[in-house]
Amino acid sequence: MKKAISLFLALMLLLALGVPALAEDGYAPFRLHSHYWKAYVNGYIGLYTFSAAKVTPEGADQFMVRLQPGSTITVENDGSGLTGPDADAILTAFTAAGGEFWLPLKAGTYTAETLFGVLDLPSYTEVTDGMFRPGSGEVGPFASLYLAEASMDASSRVVTKEYQILLDAPAGPVVVRSPQNLSVDGAKKDVEKYNIDGSNYFKLRDVAYLLNGTGSRFSVGWDAESGTVSIVTGEAYESNGSEMIVGSDKSATAVPSAQTIRINGVVRTDLSVFNLDGNNFFKLRDLGEALGFDVDYDQDTDTAIILSR
Repeated sequence: MKKAISLFLALMLLLALGVPALAEDGYAPFRLHSHYWKAYVNGYIGLYTFSAAKVTPEGADQFMVRLQPGSTITVENDGSGLTGPDADAILTAFTAAGGEFWLPLKAGTYTAETLFGVLDLPSYTEVTDGMFRPGSGEVGPFASLYLAEASMDASSRVVTKEYQILLDAPAGPVVVRSPQNLSVDGAKKDVEKYNIDGSNYFKLRDVAYLLNGTGSRFSVGWDAESGTVSIVTGEAYESNGSEMIVGSDKSATAVPSAQTIRINGVVRTDLSVFNLDGNNFFKLRDLGEALGFDVDYDQDTDTAIILSR
């Protein structure tokens, strides 16, 4: 972790940190005030509030922060110093392969699961290293996240502390109804949708219904004997009357789908699919890449955007 500091932190100034006294197995709010200078030019100052965390010492100046599944990280900018044009705060993310990169966070609240899955940052697509996908704004997954802070001691020496942030693994997928809006080719639509481990999932037949008649249309077939869903791009979709119905909350029924998915005759095992109360829900970005439509996100209006081709 010392190496990580030397790679990107030129100067850290005037910080205050409070580490709560925690019971051995207890979670409690934890707040970190961090001030970074990037390339001696752009300063970043941020307040991080972890809603439920366990902070344990790993050394004289190193700590492990464990987040409770379903907890949140709130990022604020307190305005007490220079701020860069790109972000309100900076985290450093580490991949399982050992690579590292900067993760800029706009002010807002993020669920703990999204930080360890896919965090949607549409404005930041310029970073490469295989983690930011140009044009999509997706980043992740991460092995861990990292923060550092520094303060002056009584002898005017800079005292640094480092924090590695891990997520205690949840027992199963975290599933809630998605609060995001939906726009399809510029028109607002209302469908049943869920947020599963930080990503939006939509019912396959709803998406097929919405894109029918466009250049991104696709058909959906079902073989009960073999348990196979067949999708053919370019074919018209035939409605069965189950589409566009927003029913009761089915979050508790979510399980990974055991059905076979064929697209244009090819079995696909690279798609994330959950079955909720008998219906298949696909990760929206997976579906867009596989079937040929574009997916975007408007942060200002909290809107998932589907664009046909």
